[in-house]
Amino acid sequence: MRHYFSVFFLLVIGNISFAQSTVDSIKKSSKDTVIRLCAPSRASVLANPPLYLINGKKTLNVLTLNAIYPGDIENLVVSKDKKQVEKYGYEAKNGVIEVTLKKNIKLLTVNEVLKKFKIKKQDYSLPIYVNERVLENRHDFYLANNKIANVQVISYDSKQPVNRSIHIALKP
Repeated sequence: MRHYFSVFFLLVIGNISFAQSTVDSIKKSSKDTVIRLCAPSRASVLANPPLYLINGKKTLNVLTLNAIYPGDIENLVVSKDKKQVEKYGYEAKNGVIEVTLKKNIKLLTVNEVLKKFKIKKQDYSLPIYVNERVLENRHDFYLANNKIANVQVISYDSKQPVNRSIHIALKP
């Protein structure tokens, strides 16, 4: 019986050691790396999102984080301190994630992106899709200047101006 217990123990310890990652593997980041913030429950995070501060700009929109390359992040601080509520207001009651980008990365508002890609001002009010996902709130959404692949107005039926939308494609 001791022999079986010893073999079982070694197998468990062996599997645990394979699951660990080294600091070197974390430091190596590429443009394909995706940032994932883990939480106890997806529903609780969606119902109670933290406040994101990206280069000092407030946003509750997690899509903004998806529009940033992990390698472009200079510093990331996660805080759930009550002092954050005093500093940033009620929006910070579920915590604050402060992201500082490298100096050469610029955050653009939706209107700045549309202007940069020469979208007509009359089209600014059209629905916006970012990588095929509808953008619910464009007022607190930002894009990193180096992550935008293409922006275009798409018409589904040329006779009906109602069937038009703006599509923003991000680089992988």
